[in-house]
Amino acid sequence: MSEVELVVTGGRLVDGTGNPWRYADVAIDAGRIVAVTAPGDAPAAARVVDATGHIVAPGFVDIHSHSDLAVLARPGAEEKLRQGVTTEVVGNCGISVVNSAPDSIDELRSYALPILGFPEVPWDWSDTSSYLDRVAAARPAVNVATLLGLGSVRCAVSGFDSGRPTSEERQRMVALARDALAQGAAGLSSGLVYAPGSYSTPEEIWELAAEAARVGAIYSTHMRDQGDGFLDSVREALEVGHRTGVAVHIAHHKVVGRRNWGLVSESLRLLDEARQAGIDAGSDVYPYLAGSTAMTALLPDWVAAGGHAAMMARLRDPEERSRIKDDWRTGRPNWDNRVGSLGYENISISYVGTPENEDLVGLSLSDAAAKRGRSDEPADFLLDLLEHDDGKLGNIQFACSEDDLRQVMRHETTSFGSDGLLVGERPHPRLHGTFPWILGEYVRESQVLSLEEAIRKMTSQSARRLALPGIGLIDPGYRADLVVFDPATVAGPATYDQPTLPPIGIRDVLVGGQFAVESGDVTGVRAGTALRRTPATS
Repeated sequence: MSEVELVVTGGRLVDGTGNPWRYADVAIDAGRIVAVTAPGDAPAAARVVDATGHIVAPGFVDIHSHSDLAVLARPGAEEKLRQGVTTEVVGNCGISVVNSAPDSIDELRSYALPILGFPEVPWDWSDTSSYLDRVAAARPAVNVATLLGLGSVRCAVSGFDSGRPTSEERQRMVALARDALAQGAAGLSSGLVYAPGSYSTPEEIWELAAEAARVGAIYSTHMRDQGDGFLDSVREALEVGHRTGVAVHIAHHKVVGRRNWGLVSESLRLLDEARQAGIDAGSDVYPYLAGSTAMTALLPDWVAAGGHAAMMARLRDPEERSRIKDDWRTGRPNWDNRVGSLGYENISISYVGTPENEDLVGLSLSDAAAKRGRSDEPADFLLDLLEHDDGKLGNIQFACSEDDLRQVMRHETTSFGSDGLLVGERPHPRLHGTFPWILGEYVRESQVLSLEEAIRKMTSQSARRLALPGIGLIDPGYRADLVVFDPATVAGPATYDQPTLPPIGIRDVLVGGQFAVESGDVTGVRAGTALRRTPATS
């Protein structure tokens, strides 16, 4: 073999398969891995990088990301590169930047804003293919793949109508799904806790998921209820697989509320049963006990019927506000009532929409109400805050059990994703810390996972689930997306109080054979690409 561009030598290779580490050299040329050899047997290279004392692993795949617009507004993706992430999968939780008719674009942008942020980014694409073209033109520092969000599809076709779509509307929704999959979408996602996706019937989801099954793509779901109705929601998700044959993926697999802790033992058993029945079932998880989302997700889904303006009108209507508070007190069938299951003391404010409320960021809803002299009426305080800030509020919810988290992490089908939201100045620490936190806390310190198994779940597991070609392994022919890190020091120190602290111990990150992070510093090189899934059939 003639001289290659780069050889990484001296490190312990963890190749992404789950096999034990070994000493090996990795030869790279023209953005690809061209050889993996015994130490000292690599071809001559223009540059040799010594990784002695470090782990050499495939670049991490963030299977659950909400960077759909961030990769256009901030293509440098520093918060992901510093973690060792080289591929992001966007379009999760039913929320994606799907194409839409001009008369629905404003509603769709408003729908996506609390999760995706970056309202200044123009949506100047017409379909999935042109969105991926736009991503490629932005020259992102990481690779980007997208799911098609079915909530966005519903919003584009029938807005926030809570009724069943007409036959014509269903045909348009199916056509959008079929076209997106043909254009390279990695699969479909649903967000059944967010209106208008929450209005979807099982039959509607089956019809759309059948399009993914037809081409061998995945169906990922933010389930309808992660609280008191958790197991029924797991069964609903798996039924999609049984009905259509589609691969089913449960997003951020968790159960919320102390009274429900322990139920993941049963949900994992249901996953195993589905796999035994021939359904490719799995899930992803982030390694924290709190979640984060838009504050409007605390409202019963009927509040959003008709769109944003209708929702705000209901927040101003005394009778409708009374109905909302009644639902928080008593719950409703098939609804994830986080106020009821967690309480105001376990829901904190992560961002606000107006400067005068900035002093509330970081406080729990109960403490924020007390600060405004309204300790005795937290429900009305929250509704007033939503009304005042036009619904533009975010939260962090302290909801989950460490034992449950560890069970899900250990399950053989689990992948890892950050679920990070690039909205506001005080995000959830998962945005900056997910992958090094796993390596430091759950591999080195707690030994919940072996190093090799953790790396598999961060790399090839996700690539396989999504059928994304050329990533996830260190093997000849694969993209030269690599992470070099120190296993003795790697950590994600970001906390809820200091959520943007950078990771420790990630020395080098290569994307397409180029150093995006070198000796711990972001280089500014942007060598990522838009990844398109190739359908199994047409």
